[in-house]
Amino acid sequence: MHHAAFGGYTRTMQIILDTNVKCTDKVDEEGNTALHLAAKEGHAKAVRLLLDYGAKILLNKAVASFFHEAIHNRRKDVVSAVILHKRWEEAVLTFSHYSSANKCPLLEMIEYLPDSFKLVLDNCIIESSEEKTSRDFYIEYNFRYLQCPLTLNKKLKESEDIFYEPLAILNAMVRHNRMELLSHPVCKEYLLMKWMAYGFRAHLMNLGIYSLGLIPLTLLVTHIQPGRSLNGTEIYEARPLEYEGSYFTRVCMCLVLIMSLLGICKEIFQLIQQKLKYLLDYSNLLDWTIYSTSIIFVSSLFINTPAHLQWECGAIAVYLSWMNFLLYLQRFENYGIYVVMFWEILRTLIRIAVVFFFLILAFGLSFFVLLGSQQTYSTPLLSVMKTFAMMLGDINYHDAFLDPLLSSELPYPFLSYTVLIIFTLLIPILLMNLLIGLAVGDIAEVQKYAALKRIAMQVNLHTNLEKKLPFWFLSRVDQESITVYPNRPRYCGFMSVFQYCFGCEDSTTDAQSTDTTLELEVLKQKYRYTFSYYCKKEHEHTHFQIRGLCMEVFQSYFKLTITLIPTVLQIHTISN
Repeated sequence: MHHAAFGGYTRTMQIILDTNVKCTDKVDEEGNTALHLAAKEGHAKAVRLLLDYGAKILLNKAVASFFHEAIHNRRKDVVSAVILHKRWEEAVLTFSHYSSANKCPLLEMIEYLPDSFKLVLDNCIIESSEEKTSRDFYIEYNFRYLQCPLTLNKKLKESEDIFYEPLAILNAMVRHNRMELLSHPVCKEYLLMKWMAYGFRAHLMNLGIYSLGLIPLTLLVTHIQPGRSLNGTEIYEARPLEYEGSYFTRVCMCLVLIMSLLGICKEIFQLIQQKLKYLLDYSNLLDWTIYSTSIIFVSSLFINTPAHLQWECGAIAVYLSWMNFLLYLQRFENYGIYVVMFWEILRTLIRIAVVFFFLILAFGLSFFVLLGSQQTYSTPLLSVMKTFAMMLGDINYHDAFLDPLLSSELPYPFLSYTVLIIFTLLIPILLMNLLIGLAVGDIAEVQKYAALKRIAMQVNLHTNLEKKLPFWFLSRVDQESITVYPNRPRYCGFMSVFQYCFGCEDSTTDAQSTDTTLELEVLKQKYRYTFSYYCKKEHEHTHFQIRGLCMEVFQSYFKLTITLIPTVLQIHTISN
């Protein structure tokens, strides 16, 4: 049987199985059954035949089932045949929690065969038989295969302690960059279920706590003046932030100080908890900058601080605080996608600007040499900054070039105009259009990537939340399946207003689920037809083999009879 399974000789296997069914579970020296060998070599028909005859799904000495062998060797046909087989559940549950090389088959599929895991997700969508336009039409989403592998296979002793990170399946998709799986309707509905159960409440609470420091900081900046005039002139002198004369200012300063100190305590706790991973997250540096500059800004509550340092830190604090507030909006569907798009386009512009900075530097230094007599080009730094402003269209042609030329104050007129013409062609016309084209030329692709990245960020949010929430709470809100009625309002009351403002329905879900269901049915019919055709051929082949064997026996008997007739006659004659 092992040799037949290794070669994929299904006819021979059929004959062996008809005579001795028990041979399916015999193992070789490595603990491999016939299923292991057939799956490893990619013989889907042989694997299906063995499963139909009740072959046991065992682990070999490497703690791998036949399903692991098929996945690791990227045998897509074998994996698809197992997924559509009635013993699929048994195949996916046979694994060991202690094996690092042969983990849960679902995690292995995400890493090696993401298309096969998409077939698993397609199989988790069940549509009702009603018309799609009917109010009673529903779609059932099953989340069983997105939950922790520990809930699938609980073959553990009470003393054994196995730990899986929250949302292990979805985090594997993020880790291996399986965006086509994250955008699947089942994954989206699973995340939406968790978001509406506890995610948005936790995020709104976090946003409200952050606003307790942001709003007083903003009120401080908008209700006070950073300086005063000297002797009635337009020259201003910075003065410290004073609070003695205003109760409102004192309250705002105290709120900013308290929230900043609480924020620093939170960051220290996260640093102790996350260690090196904490230092690799740029948002933590942003938080430290906000809290430290905010404390310096209101430091006149307890110490004397230089006024210029105080107001400079105030400007940095209020700027970074509102920028950080923008990052908080990434979690919400309607606004988050545009925030992510903004950061992606900004990242592209920064990469391009670093390359073309040398072009700006070249023209800036040239203008410093040619127009150094003018105040705006008097130093290299001022000249480069003026060149940067000219890149945006502020060339100031009359004051910098034409008037000095007419008054004979332009030292190098020909070369100055030559450099100006080259600059105009290369920078405002060529470079600016190139930057705009690269940044927003493929806006549809950027939007698609931003939507998928926002899903990955949502997975990270729920993972961090589930690490902190108690198990009894998660077991109450986590659902194995949900039923969605597309033609009915999904939420009511406050939740409908919240969903309208901060969420959006995916209009492509129905079409995609329809397509995946149709694809799944076609694939099932294909395997059914293939198997029935194979069984029919095997039956015909066996019938012909039996007929040929009978003919051979008859011919052998006839030849033996012909051979023995003279001998019998001779013996009979002698006896007479």
